[in-house]
This record gives sequence, structure tokens and C-alpha cells, in this order.
Amino acid sequence: VIDYVQASYMEKISVEAIAAQLGLCRRHLYQQFKKETGLTIQSYILKVRIQEAKRHIMQGRSIKEAAYLCGFNDTANFSKLFSFRH
Repeated sequence: VIDYVQASYMEKISVEAIAAQLGLCRRHLYQQFKKETGLTIQSYILKVRIQEAKRHIMQGRSIKEAAYLCGFNDTANFSKLFSFRH
């Protein structure tokens, strides 16, 4: 899951899609990931996206560009999430 998210954070990702990719039940995958990492899969995806957006911004990209590169389609929502988690 971690490798999949790292490779696909810029795309639309769902727990269902990850579970299907791995041939697992969505519920089982969700529970195992939470047990192993302490995070939900959605929280982990958001964490990776925020980290990558921060990296893009530090490289000189605009906030809007960083948001889109990291899978955020709504820059207003991205700004709120980034400010909250940064």
C-alpha cells in the first residue's frame, strides 16, 4: 500500500482501488493498514500528498501548481489542508 501510494499520490486513489489492485477485501485492507501504521489509508494518502506539495513549493513551484501535481483539484481546499497540517 505504501509503495502504491508513493507511486500514485498524484492520481485519484481510493481504498477500493488499492484493495482491488492487491486482491484484498477493502475492509480487511483498511483494518490491517490502520493496525500496522496507526493511520487510515486516507490519512496516509493525505500525508504523502502534503509532504510532496511541500517539496514542490520548496523547489519554487506555485501553490496552485504544487496542489495539482499532488492530486488536489481544489486549491482552496488544498490551502486549508496544507495550513492545518504544515
